[in-house]
Parts: sequence; C-alpha cells; structure tokens
Amino acid sequence: MKVYILIYKEDTDGCYEIRVSPYSSEGPAREEMETAYAKKLQEISFDMSEQSDDHCCNCTNRSAYIEDGTDYYSWTIEEHDLQGLSVK
Repeated sequence: MKVYILIYKEDTDGCYEIRVSPYSSEGPAREEMETAYAKKLQEISFDMSEQSDDHCCNCTNRSAYIEDGTDYYSWTIEEHDLQGLSVK
C-alpha cells in the first residue's frame, strides 16, 4: 500500500511552520497542494508577472513554492510504500 504525504513549510519573519497531511492517493494530495498554493499567492498579493531571484514561484505535479524576499512557502508530495513498515 502506498501513502502520499503533503508537506507544507512556511518560513517568514513572523512564522516558521511545518504541516504534514497524509493521503491514500496522489490526486487529493495534489488538489490540496494546488489549492493552497493558489490561495497563498492571493493572500500575499504575489505579482507573478515580475519574477526575479528572490521573487519567484512555481507549481509542478509534486511540488510548489513561493519565494517573496525573505518569506518562503513550499509544498511537497512524497510517496511512501507501507510494505515492510515496522513501528519502533
């Protein structure tokens, strides 16, 4: 069995946060990532038309990020196989 883990990281002047959400399939994890990415772009009023080294963003099938000066937001989907998983 596979599990898909959506990892969200936020590193800003006012916050450092990591959130992890498990999914049983990739589709819902990807939808959540894309929705959160779009929402964050709106929330911080990110101008996508003017990208530079410290003002950039991108979203792919399994990852997304926004860098706005010293503020950084990222989403990553990891796939893990639960076969042979042992709990310590």
